[in-house]
This record gives sequence, structure tokens and C-alpha cells, in this order.
Amino acid sequence: MPAKGKQSGQLLAPKFFAKSIAHTWRSAVSRASPGMVVLSPYLTSAIAESVLAVGTGCEVHTLFEVDQFASGASSIKTLKRLAANGHRLYHLPGLHAKVFVDPASFASIGSQNLTMAGTKRKEFSVAYFDSALPQHVWDLIQPWLSERILITSEMIADMEACINPAMTAFKVARAAGVKAQKEYDLRVRRREEEERRRRREGKLRALRDALGQKVKSKETTLATVRERENWDGIFSTYTRTLKPEPGRSFTDWTINGNIERLSRLQRYLCILEEDGRIGWVRVADYRITFVNTGLHLSGENIAIDGESYSFGFEGVWTEVSDSNLLIQLHTDDGLIVCKISAWFYPGSLTVLNLEWTKNCRATLQHKAKLHDWIYGELFARRVMRLMTEPFTYKKGLAGYQADQFFGPVGTKVMLRVVAEHKWPVLVGSRPKDQ
Repeated sequence: MPAKGKQSGQLLAPKFFAKSIAHTWRSAVSRASPGMVVLSPYLTSAIAESVLAVGTGCEVHTLFEVDQFASGASSIKTLKRLAANGHRLYHLPGLHAKVFVDPASFASIGSQNLTMAGTKRKEFSVAYFDSALPQHVWDLIQPWLSERILITSEMIADMEACINPAMTAFKVARAAGVKAQKEYDLRVRRREEEERRRRREGKLRALRDALGQKVKSKETTLATVRERENWDGIFSTYTRTLKPEPGRSFTDWTINGNIERLSRLQRYLCILEEDGRIGWVRVADYRITFVNTGLHLSGENIAIDGESYSFGFEGVWTEVSDSNLLIQLHTDDGLIVCKISAWFYPGSLTVLNLEWTKNCRATLQHKAKLHDWIYGELFARRVMRLMTEPFTYKKGLAGYQADQFFGPVGTKVMLRVVAEHKWPVLVGSRPKDQ
């Protein structure tokens, strides 16, 4: 437990650092009496010099061995500058601990070295700002310090004379290591891509099987992505749109013997069988021009454990992902509290991953309830119903043009309609001869 502060008499809690602690070290060194003890196996200029520049007579313990300097883990120049600034340097054989300690007021223990790399990597340290615990750390390291060896200017000169051949060898070895790492990374990436491809193929087979069992339209309409030039007398712009074959309409379908008319210029969910992509298409009688990747249903709130959330949906249009849908939960003031990766097709929603955002300030108990709800059946049903209900955007012409979703100009698409939650969903597939 934290010790009492020697002045206030209050319990002082330790402070934890999940990143660089260099700023706190610098502050502690500036306040400490001469003789701050530092244990850092590796030392490099920018950090070691800036941290210790504000102190006097620090006792710096490190590893003074050829491989540390030849590999670049430590810098001879740094040691020379620290010595010139009045700090005493020691070689401490077998040192691995990273410790700062002034027995009167401060101690830190952690993973960060006095190096630039130590400020950038994933480091963890704990610091104490009282008297009892720093004194205890001081007492614990005293047996180690009995083994230390003072680093003299002659030792530094000898080291400089010896490390050049080793530095050359380390450069060759490092280059070989970098090359091997790249080869390893490439092998891992290829294997992961192949595994991802197999997973996605399995999901797409399940999607096609499920769509084949759905109640679907009698009609199947062949459509083509076409381009139209718009000339205003000065400039030309181009519109890419999906057009049906002559005599067919995108708004008239027959399902189970009943005429199903899609509302003109409303948005309907559309899914592509080949890759599982989903989008919300703006349907007109003889064209589909605009496709949106997502929507935010601010009026469809759900209450969980006393908190209100609305839904946002975003289609994932990339084949490098295991998901084809990103679901977001929004607070009433618009903040996104979590992102949910999922695989969706009409009749099925599988949650793949749940990620809490920095905006989420929920308690662990509330997160647990959200987690259970998100991975439950009620969540899947609610999402699928909301996704499939037709709607109208306030900005009717919002979205990507048809070629961004269906394919480049000239692409042919077979369209049909399936019934999902009493709403029509468009399904697109490529003709077998394309």
C-alpha cells in the first residue's frame, strides 16, 4: 500500500505510466538532492542527456559492454557527455532493471530505458512520490550496487577503439535480420490472406444458400451500368447509372403471385451475391444512380440499462475484411460508444467483434450488459429489421454513383427481390457469362 508522505502525513498513491515517463524523471531529477541513482541498461543521447541535464552528480548505472554499443543500443557519445556534465557512470553486470530512486522523495520502476526508443514503445512504469517506498527501493538495490564498476575515461577510450569491427558485423547481421523479418512478415500475410479468403468464401456460400431459400420475385431483371454525359453549355459531367433491360422496371416485382411495387426514389437495401457487399440504393422506375454505404437512424432508439442509444450502419466495401457491415451505437448527443463488426445477409447477422471507443464512459457493469445484448438474438433481430426497412434520405442525391457499387461502365447485373421482415431487399449477381 502507498506510504505516508513525510510532510503531509497523507497516503500518497503511486502514479502509473502506460507510455513515456521521461517528463516525470526530469522533474524528479531537478528536485532531488545530488546523488539520484539511475539504473538503465541502455543510454542514448536525446533522452538521457535531456533528463539528466537538470540534475547534478547523478549516479548512472548501465551496461558497459561491446555489444551494447556496437548494436546501437547505447551510445558512447552519450556516456562521454554525461561524464562531462558531472555525472558518475558505472557498469553494473547483468543489469536489466530500469529504476530511478532518490530515497528521500521519489522512486520509479518500469520497463523504459533512457533511450529515444523507450519514449515510443509500449512501456509501463510506476512512480512513488513519498519517503517510505523510495527508501525501500533504495535498500533493495544496495546489494546490486556493491558489484558496480566505475567507468573511467580510459575505459571509454578503450571501448571506442574496440567497437568499430563489431559495429560493422552488427550492421551486416541487422541487414540480414531485416531481410528475414520481411520474408517472415510476407509469409504470415499471405497465410492470413488465404485464411481470410477461405473464410469469406464459406460465408458467401452460406449467403447464396440462404438467398436461394428466401421467398423471391418471379422476375429477374438484367441491368447494365451505363454512362451519360451532361452538358451545360460550358462543361461536361458524367453520370453512371444502372439501367434495366427494355420493358423492365426496377419498381415492379411479383412475389408469391402478388404485385410488389417499390416506392419510387426511396432507398432499399441491396446485397451483391459475389462479394457480400451491401448498400442502400435509390430506386427509380428505370434507373439506380445513387448508392449509400450507410445510414444513421437517430429516431430509432433502444434503452439498455437506463441508457438510450441509436443505430448507425456502414457497409464494408472491401474484400480484405471478414465483415461486410459495421454497426455503431450512438448516444443521444451523437457520440459513438462502440463499433460492431458483423457479417450480414438477409435472415442472418453474426457479430464478429465489439470495439469500445474513447467516447465510451460506461461502467464495467454497463459494458457487460451492452456486450450480452449485442451478442444476443434480440440485437440481431432489431438490426436486421432496421436495415431492411425502406426510407428516404433528406438529401435525395446523396451517395456514390452506381459504378462504385455495381462495377464499372458496361458491367451487367442480374437483379431480383427477396422478402425480408416484410420488406423487399434487392439482390444483385453477375450473369454467368460475364
